[in-house]
Amino acid sequence: MLAPRKKLWSTPNAVIRHVENCLVQIQPGDRVCDVGCGDGRVILHWAANYSSNLSKQHLVRRLRALTPPEDTPRQDEEEKEVDATMMPSFVGIDIDEERISQAVEGLKRALDEGKIHEKMSITFRCTNALDCSKLYSSCNVFFLYLIPRGLKLIKPLILQQQPEKEKEEKDYSSSTKKPNIIKVLTYMSPFEDETPVRMEKIEVPHQPGSHWPVYLYELTRGNASLQDQIIS
Repeated sequence: MLAPRKKLWSTPNAVIRHVENCLVQIQPGDRVCDVGCGDGRVILHWAANYSSNLSKQHLVRRLRALTPPEDTPRQDEEEKEVDATMMPSFVGIDIDEERISQAVEGLKRALDEGKIHEKMSITFRCTNALDCSKLYSSCNVFFLYLIPRGLKLIKPLILQQQPEKEKEEKDYSSSTKKPNIIKVLTYMSPFEDETPVRMEKIEVPHQPGSHWPVYLYELTRGNASLQDQIIS
């Protein structure tokens, strides 16, 4: 078991909002992975918020395009195309089939209600998180609500460099970032052998007086040895 399985332990909405607003802001071209995504609330909230901001930006550009300065060419159509190609993408992984079904239903509702941009790539996968190292190599932002043992098992997988022969494959869009530095957020439990760049304690409404930690790490790919660090 990698993650807390009790539904009571799902990531609180207050934590989801705080992480996005104060710790990590999703950027164009980011590929975000939630390992142990449960009902998908982290991904769905961040994707909806990004879509909302995108709509506001597009509206501002449209209004400006109606009365552009005389020496400024109209650029709204060109900018709209850039937004579509540089949009972030999201993937959630969970081994619980029921929870993945909930996430997929939540995504459908959000799309039907226009809360998430129709061209945004969002995928939920029912699979073992320990079998997804190739997927992890294409992601640069991670959210992990895992027990300490789960963090120990996942860390070497997300830090592995993508093999050269796999870099040539076209599994993901050309806009996907593959940086050496990745941002990793862990909720409740820290990486025991890493120093976070930030740690904040967040009050959760369903437990008055309680403040639970979120850790932000910036880690370098290629520094982990899969054989040395994976715990059997």
